[in-house]
Amino acid sequence: MRMTTVIAALRSWVKSLWPFASNAGSGPEQQLAGDTRRETPSEPDGPPRDPPSSEVLDEDRQPDESNPTSVESTSGSSAADKVPPCSAEAESDEPSSVAPPADDDAEFSPPKSGEHPEVGEPDGSVEGDASAGNSRKTKRKPRRISGRRGRQPGNPGKERRQSPYSRPELVCRRVTASATWEVILSADEECQLAAAHLEGEPLDFTRRQCRVPSLRGRLIVSSRDGREHVVPLFEGKPLIFKLRKNWAGEGRRITRITSGHFIVIALNAWQRTGHAPVEPDGCADAAFRAHYFHRDATAADGDVGGFREWSASSSAGIELTGRRIYDNSDGGELFVGDPPGLKSSPDIAWARVGEETERGWGQNFRPDRQSLSGVLADKEGRFFLRAYASEGNLVDSMAFRCLRDLRRIDVDGAEYVRDTVLVPGKTGYPLTEICFVGMDGATLVPELAPPALQAIAPTGGVAVPPHPGADRISCSLGSGASAVNVVLDLPRLWWRLDDGGSCPGEWRDTPLVMTREEFRSRAYADGTLSLLSKRQASVRAGFGGQPDRPYRRKIDDNRIAIPLDNFVDHAQIDRRLNGDARFNVDWAREIVTLIVITADPLPEIVSFTAEPTTVFGGEEATLEWTTRNAGDARVTMEPDTGVIESDGTCTVRPAETTRYTLTLAISGVDDISRTVTVAVRSAPRPGEQPAARVMSSTGGWRSGKGFSIGEIRDAGLTAPEAADRPILIDRRRRTTHRVNVEAIRSMLDA
Repeated sequence: MRMTTVIAALRSWVKSLWPFASNAGSGPEQQLAGDTRRETPSEPDGPPRDPPSSEVLDEDRQPDESNPTSVESTSGSSAADKVPPCSAEAESDEPSSVAPPADDDAEFSPPKSGEHPEVGEPDGSVEGDASAGNSRKTKRKPRRISGRRGRQPGNPGKERRQSPYSRPELVCRRVTASATWEVILSADEECQLAAAHLEGEPLDFTRRQCRVPSLRGRLIVSSRDGREHVVPLFEGKPLIFKLRKNWAGEGRRITRITSGHFIVIALNAWQRTGHAPVEPDGCADAAFRAHYFHRDATAADGDVGGFREWSASSSAGIELTGRRIYDNSDGGELFVGDPPGLKSSPDIAWARVGEETERGWGQNFRPDRQSLSGVLADKEGRFFLRAYASEGNLVDSMAFRCLRDLRRIDVDGAEYVRDTVLVPGKTGYPLTEICFVGMDGATLVPELAPPALQAIAPTGGVAVPPHPGADRISCSLGSGASAVNVVLDLPRLWWRLDDGGSCPGEWRDTPLVMTREEFRSRAYADGTLSLLSKRQASVRAGFGGQPDRPYRRKIDDNRIAIPLDNFVDHAQIDRRLNGDARFNVDWAREIVTLIVITADPLPEIVSFTAEPTTVFGGEEATLEWTTRNAGDARVTMEPDTGVIESDGTCTVRPAETTRYTLTLAISGVDDISRTVTVAVRSAPRPGEQPAARVMSSTGGWRSGKGFSIGEIRDAGLTAPEAADRPILIDRRRRTTHRVNVEAIRSMLDA
């Protein structure tokens, strides 16, 4: 009984010294907004801490400059010192139905003075009425605390507070299987939609999203917590959305163009100025078009193009510094070694960095007071970074990754950089090896994302087979929650010939071989040469060493189409080809041969003969010839016998022995010729014995032993009459030659 009385007296004494000791909502449960914390529904906005039982909390201490809010309340904080919003995505374990893009853009409105008393000045000072100030200055005696901050067994009444900055926002995305962009009103778990009205007309919605059918008008949104939001739409300025690399995924609305890839939605009547990297697409609201903008992080500030009706404003935004290596992931730049530093423009008042995983964390800080590398310390993984102006508008955002142990990535022994190009050899691509080199020079063995066409080589590198499906390598380095995803799109080039059929050819890395006729046939059948290149958006194609005809791929396609009918009128196809021609592409400043057009075969004289080869003066001889592949050759005969074809015959009556020459003339090559001689013999004198001639086995004439019975009969004599002349008779011969018959008749006439 005495002990009970003593304890009650001690409690009364403590309460008199510290009037806030009985307040269940203060003390150990109060947190410093901006402290690194695990962002889960079961945790408060602060890190789990387990101080020893002897730890003393000084209630009058000022919060750290890295903490953007104080423990106490305020009713008069300035707009410049208001806290940027906590990540709605990171603060909830349940994912939103509209997945945020990797850039993690967000937008919020700062709270009005006094609207949320739990938010204070970042430096711990309070500007308010006198009572608030006096209350702050009241000296309190320290008390001992112990245990874990936040929700604990035995403290069931403490629930996580809703972020006062949670509000719906606009995102844009491409309508599935179309070139049309739509705008969606998106809400997170803490700001579920209860109603949405556009110009007083109700809109269909779910708890998380609502399609915005018109981009003009007054859009009023009510959330389930009873708050009402006015979401600005088009009001004379275009809607700017920041997306991931190459305009992938979804984009969130921000205030101005910084660096990166943007979709800018403007009225159809607006005229674009500056360089347009991609032709604009349509919008779900037919009065608007979606324009593609890109601004490089290294570009000087100034006009990045826009519209005649609106001058695009650009800002340096935020920039990360440090050692980085190149890969093809859209998860942000990859920094190795020490954490990156942050450079920001003067209008950046606040920044927030964090990790959006199932048990992620987030921390607010002021770039002019605390470094990003100091906030990250030795953390690894993928992080988001957002930057806010003093009035609370989102200025810029990005995602980045950190790996301490990685030094570089090698592909076939050379460092993988933005300009790396792998050109196929004469037999195509060999097996390619990727090596992740650590800070100590050793090879880091990655974990490949299944299913993978690649394999881990005995050296610890990644062996990539020569197949287009294996060009994209997705793997992770590190372990557990700190593992970092690394993506490589090997810059290899593949091509195939498509003719519009249902079964296109196989992708290949060696040249196609065809003739001019085959090329023309493919071209007239709407044949297209398709190039597969993930890294290069454009090529130049043509014959010879300097292709000059440009071709680009569509933004949502990895293929570049080159119609063959664009080249049928080129000399290499339209005219005879005496040597092989190469159809090339200039791909990333490398000349790659895709098609070899084989040379036309040279013309050939197959045969050229005279019948007979020996005649008497004034007698006829027949010349006969055949050729091959002489369709476009010029055929001539010397001495001139008139116009002749590539194949044919002609009759000649030489007065003397003559040498006839058949010639095939083709531009660019030496003339092709063959000759034949017709010998002319003088007629026999009266009484002179004619000589018989016989065709030899080689095709020429030789002297015979005498005339055959058939030749004597054709000359109008009988065998006895021929013997009386006397004319030699060869009774063994059975052939009859006209030249011998004419010789006998000439002797008789004489």
